Amino acid sequence: MKSTSSDNLQQIKIVAPITNKHKQLLTWSLYLATITYGLIINVIGPVLHDLTKKYDTTTEEISYIFMCFYFGYFIGAILNSITFNYVNRHLSLVVILLIMAGVVPAIPYSPNLSVMFTLAFIAGYCTGGLDTALVVWIVEIWAEKSSIYMGGYQVFFSMGIVLGPVLAAPFVSDYHPNDLLPKQLKDSRLIKLNKSSLVANNYVDNTVGTDNNNKNIDNKLHYGNIEIPFIILGALLLLSALLLLAIHFYRRYTPPKKLTSLNVEQKSTDHNTSKWPDKSKLIYICLLVFTLGPYVGFEFMTFQLLPTYLEYSHLHMPPNEGDHMLTIMTVSFLAYCLISFFLSMKYWSKNSIYINWAAILIGNIILLVFNHSSLGMGALITGSIFIGIGLSTLYPSVFAFVESQIEISNVAGGLVVCACGFFSAIFPVICGKFVNENPEVIPIMNLILGTFGLTVFIILDILLYRQSKTNINNAINSNRPSLMGATSLKRLSFMGNPINS
Repeated sequence: MKSTSSDNLQQIKIVAPITNKHKQLLTWSLYLATITYGLIINVIGPVLHDLTKKYDTTTEEISYIFMCFYFGYFIGAILNSITFNYVNRHLSLVVILLIMAGVVPAIPYSPNLSVMFTLAFIAGYCTGGLDTALVVWIVEIWAEKSSIYMGGYQVFFSMGIVLGPVLAAPFVSDYHPNDLLPKQLKDSRLIKLNKSSLVANNYVDNTVGTDNNNKNIDNKLHYGNIEIPFIILGALLLLSALLLLAIHFYRRYTPPKKLTSLNVEQKSTDHNTSKWPDKSKLIYICLLVFTLGPYVGFEFMTFQLLPTYLEYSHLHMPPNEGDHMLTIMTVSFLAYCLISFFLSMKYWSKNSIYINWAAILIGNIILLVFNHSSLGMGALITGSIFIGIGLSTLYPSVFAFVESQIEISNVAGGLVVCACGFFSAIFPVICGKFVNENPEVIPIMNLILGTFGLTVFIILDILLYRQSKTNINNAINSNRPSLMGATSLKRLSFMGNPINS
C-alpha cells in the first residue's frame, strides 16, 4: 500500500495555484502592455518629418533612429529571453516598462541626434524584452488554451499599430515645407516653396540675405508639438507598469511546474528543444527565415516611412494628412485581423497566406502607379487598404503553418527572431537615403522583397508537401504511424481551431 501510494504521489501534477480571476487580471494587464508595444512601433514614423526639421537634418540621417531601435530590439529579445530564466519575470517586466516610461518621452527632448539614437536603442532593447515576456507569459498562463489568447495578443498589437498615427496626427506640423504660407493658398500643395513666390506675397524681404530669409521661412512654418504623443505613450507605459506591480502585490505569480516520475525524460525532451536542427530540418528553417525576415523588414518600413513617402509624392501631403492615410492602412490591418481571428475559430486554409501575399503585391503596385502616373486619392486609399489587409495576418499564419508541419525549437525560433530584427533595422535606413528624391523607392523595395518572400514560401510549401507525402507513403508501407504523416492527415490547429490545409 505504501509503495502504491508513493507511486501515485510521483504521478501527481503539481501546479502552482492560480485562479481564473488571477489569469484574467494578468492577461488584460499584458494586453495593455501589448497596446503600448504597438504604439512604440508605429509612433516614430508619423513624426519623422518634424524630427527632421527640429534637428535640422535629412531624412537619410534621421532614419538611423530605426536602425538603433531595431538593433536594440534584436539584442533585447536575445538577452532578456536568457535573463528571464534566472530572475523574476513579473518584476523584470515592471522594471522594463518603468525604464521605457522614462526613456520614450525623452526621445523628442534629446539635445542632439547622438543622444536621440542612444535613447532609441535603449527603448528598442526594452521593447525586445517586452515582446519576449508578453509571448512567453501568455503561453505559460493559458497552456493548451494559449493559441486563442495569442490571437488576442495579435489583435491588441494591431490596436496599438492603429493608435500610433491617430495619437501623433493632432500634434505634427500642418504645413509642408513646399507649401505656400498664406492660408488662402493652403490647399495649393503642388506649388513649391521658393523665394520669388514668398517675396511676391510680402512674406519675406527681397532686400535681406538668404540666411535671414530662411530663418523667416522657418519661423512662419508651424511645427507641431511632437513631444506630446511621446509623453502620452510614457504615461501609458507607467500605467501598465503600476498595474502589473499592483497585481504582483495582490497575488504573487508562480510559474506552474510539473513534478512526475518522468522528470528525467522531461528534462531530456526540454534539452532537445535547444539543440541545433538537423540538416533536413535546417533547410526548412532557413526557408522560413528568408520568408519572414524580408516580410517583417518591409512591414515595419511601410509603417514608419509611409507618411514620408506621401510627403514627397506628387500630392505633397503635409505630415498630419500623411498620418491620416497611415491610419487608414492600420485600420484595415486591424479589421482584417479581427475578421481572420473569428473566422479561424471555424475555418482556416493555407490559401489565406497566398491571399495575404497577393494583397501586399497589389497594394504596392497601386502605390507605385499612384505616384508615377499622378493618380488621385482614390488610388492611394485603395492601395493602402490592400497593404493593410496583406500585412495583418501573414506572420502568424506562416509561422503556424510551418510549425504544424515541423517542430520549431528554441534555436530555430531564435534564428527567425534574429532575421526579423536584422531586416527591420536595415531597410528603413536604406530607403531613407532615397525617399526624398525618389519616393517610389518604398513600393519598389516592397515589391522586390514581397516577390522574394513569396517565391521562398512557395518553395517551402512544395518541399513540405513532398516530405509529408513521402512520410505518409512510408507509414503505409511500414504499417506504422509516422509523426509527419500523422500530422499531415489530421486536422491541424491554428489559434486553437481547425485548419484545412
